Parts: sequence; C-alpha cells; structure tokens
Amino acid sequence: NSNANTSGGTETNAPLRITASASSTRVPMKAFTYEAAHALDKNLQTAWIEGVPGPGPGEWIRCDFEREVKLTYVHLTPGYFKNASIWKQNNRLAAATLYFSDGTSRRYTFPDLMQERLLDTGGVRTKFVRLVIEDIYPGSVDSEDTAISEISFDWEP
Repeated sequence: NSNANTSGGTETNAPLRITASASSTRVPMKAFTYEAAHALDKNLQTAWIEGVPGPGPGEWIRCDFEREVKLTYVHLTPGYFKNASIWKQNNRLAAATLYFSDGTSRRYTFPDLMQERLLDTGGVRTKFVRLVIEDIYPGSVDSEDTAISEISFDWEP
C-alpha cells in the first residue's frame, strides 16, 4: 500500500509498527547519536552509522515489522544526507544485500549519487528486512563511518 508509517482504513491495512536494530553503532559525537532508529525517523539530518573499526562491510541494520507483509519496495537513502558536504565526507553504500524472513535475499548496487534509491523486492512476504553492507564508496574525510539516513517501505497486507 503506502509507506510504513501511514494509516490505512481497514484493520488488515493498519499502520505497520517497525523497530530497528543494528550489528553496531558509532559512538556519539558531541550531541549527535547514530542509533538504528534514526534510519526510521523520516529526518535526513539524522542517520544510522555503523560502529566498527574500518568502513563496515558485514555490518547490518535490521527492520522488524510487527506482522508479516508483502514487501514491494524499499526506499533507501545511502549515506549521511544532512547536506552535500557531509554526504561526500562520509562513506556511502556501493553495494548491499537485503535479507528477508522467508530465507531469500537480494543484492543491490548503487551509483555514487546523493539521491534516494528505490529497491524492488519482488513482493516478498517477510517479517523483517536486514540490510548488510557489502561495499562502500570511501568518504573524502572519514573513511571509517558508513551511514544510512533513511529506510522506508512500500507494502501490502
């Protein structure tokens, strides 16, 4: 139907509650935090940033749905979209694999452009999406931190 946090008219089409978790999270810097929930807050000024040494291949963010849905698309903003300068300074996704609760997965590659990506999931029935960082474009200043600003979903009951 529509984005995960919009309301529907029937009970089967009720809003979908989504929670986020991650394999690691960058330590806070000044007043800024980088937890997984930032990827679901509809705010490009915040981001989930992985927290391991190095650029983060193998690190993941997982979005759990309160019920199984038919997932049609994932909207992804790969990088820290706070502004163009910050986006270039930090690592961006070059490739990622999405894993679903039915045991399937899909690998996606991304151009090095500051724009939202629309990922076709083929209508998979799933209770979660786990995005695993496969490859990155290195940041001009910070080649340690790979960020994802937003993830949202198009789904049907």
